[in-house]
Amino acid sequence: MKKTQNKNTNTHQLCPKLADKVILRRRNNWSTSSVRHHLIKVHKKTELILENGRQKQNLPNIKQERKEQLHKLCIEAIVQDNLPFNAFNETDLSKLLKEVVPGYQPIRRNTVARRIKRLKHHHHSKLIEYLRTVETMSITTDFWSNRTNTSFLVLTVHYCTNDLN
Repeated sequence: MKKTQNKNTNTHQLCPKLADKVILRRRNNWSTSSVRHHLIKVHKKTELILENGRQKQNLPNIKQERKEQLHKLCIEAIVQDNLPFNAFNETDLSKLLKEVVPGYQPIRRNTVARRIKRLKHHHHSKLIEYLRTVETMSITTDFWSNRTNTSFLVLTVHYCTNDLN
């Protein structure tokens, strides 16, 4: 293995198959998991398999549509119950899901954040479209703070449809 080092990067040439390619890893920022995965799969370096269960086990695969359905249910639970984005990772909820649905890997917090952002944009657009059809509306405002002095501005819109609903 060739190794060069400067202030910002460590450079390793790990694999003769990649003789003309160099793998770079920026100090303290980038993971080495892809390098480890390559060494385990291609070079059969089984000593690099993580013992703490983070490496994938031989579990049955679940169908993609079932996985998406479970992810959607997890996101709904996070939104409705005001749970943290990583509620289904490394908790008893994760253990429960893995026991009930073998092979299911709970949704990651980054995926949750990305999907909630998409949902926010979707529902925001839908609300704007709907409010464009309303002819007259009243708006009330309320400003309050919780016990930790986090302030909230609440806008409530009241309107009637042509059916007086």
